[in-house]
Amino acid sequence: MFHYFKRDFDAYSDLEVLTINFEMAEKQYPECQFILTQRDLDSWLDSRQRHVERNIRRKAEGRYRRRWLIVDREAWTREWQSHHEKVIRYFQDKPGKLLVMNVLRGDGYAVLCPFVGKAIPNEPFPWKNQRKLTDTPNA
Repeated sequence: MFHYFKRDFDAYSDLEVLTINFEMAEKQYPECQFILTQRDLDSWLDSRQRHVERNIRRKAEGRYRRRWLIVDREAWTREWQSHHEKVIRYFQDKPGKLLVMNVLRGDGYAVLCPFVGKAIPNEPFPWKNQRKLTDTPNA
């Protein structure tokens, strides 16, 4: 499945091919582990909407040629619920293969590092593109 990816990485994140085909990845790479990052649905929908709106602006400027251009919060809600249920159900009888963490609620190195067998660093957990939970989608 990932024959075209570089072999010198320890992890891959936020790849649509992996999100959609995690069962295949788990079968092809039985030693791998999975992390399901969670956040409340509304903040995820707001973030995704901002992302799509940014794509729309970039397309108008001639700087975007992909397909993420439609805001559909109802469909996204169904997708979010279905994906989370599917992942939890798939890994329920595979102990040690799935970590569920919620960075917005404070999960960080103390949750992540024991799962991946690494020491907990003495530094804050990195968080790029952090927004206040009260931000609106159009802010």
